This record gives sequence, C-alpha cells and structure tokens, in this order.
Amino acid sequence: MSKKLASQMMETSKTMNELADCAKYFSKMYKLCDCKQFSKLYSDIQNSFERWSAVQNNLTKAISSNLASFYTIPTLHLNALKRLETVKQSYQSLFEKSDSYLEKKKERAFKSRDFMKWELSSDDLKRSKDLLEDKAEAWKAMFPRESIENNNLKNNYFFVANK
Repeated sequence: MSKKLASQMMETSKTMNELADCAKYFSKMYKLCDCKQFSKLYSDIQNSFERWSAVQNNLTKAISSNLASFYTIPTLHLNALKRLETVKQSYQSLFEKSDSYLEKKKERAFKSRDFMKWELSSDDLKRSKDLLEDKAEAWKAMFPRESIENNNLKNNYFFVANK
C-alpha cells in the first residue's frame, strides 16, 4: 500500500513541478511584453507550485519510511490479543473438563456411600457418618487433592479471563 501511495504522491509532485514550469514560461513571456504585473503573478504562482511540490516530496518520504511502522504496533497488539484469547479458551476448556469430571466422580462416590473411596483426610474420616447425611459437606471433603487442582485451574482461568 505504501509503495502505491508513494508512487501516486510522486506523480502529484511531478505534476506540480510541470505546472511550475508552465507558470515560469508565462512569467518570462509577460516580462518580454513588459507586463510586470502579470509577470509577478506568474512568478508567484511558480514559487507556490515549487514549494507545494517540495512539501509533497517530503510528505512522500515521511509516509514511505513510517507507514509500515504505523501499522506494525496495532498488528502486534492484535496478535497479542488473539494469543491471549487462545490461552483463555484453553484454560476455560481445561477447567470445564476438570470440573465436570470431578463433579461426576463425586456424584458416583456419594451414591456408592463408600466413604473409604472418597480419599478423605483423617479429620474428615472421623465425621464420615455425618458426611453421608450432608451432601454439601461431603462435596467439600471429597477428593481434596483433585479439588485443590480443580480450584487452581479455576483460578488460572479467571485470572486470564479478566485480562
């Protein structure tokens, strides 16, 4: 894009130089006719086109050297956001799979009513009879290692999701 734009701007600059040459020609022609007023007018027009052409050349150089970098930073930013979204979806998928698996495992274990398979801590083993009657408390006590891992996955997901 910048090459095409630079080419068009150079063409515009060239056209302005050609217009300046025409104005110079008219200025000389009116000098010969001893019409100083028109000679001055065309001389001023010539100078204006020459300055305009110089500004156009400088603008072309600035755009050619900076246009690519102008788009580089937003592109890098967009790529980083895409990578972050991919990581977020990955963490979400891991958490959802782990959570679903753990919920099903706890449900099966609770229905079996075999608290020896629940991997309870020694304190929770002492109150196992109470846990058989209270599903919410049993859920908190069951499979502590896997529950901690699942909670870590949840925290990682929420951390990335809030970026």
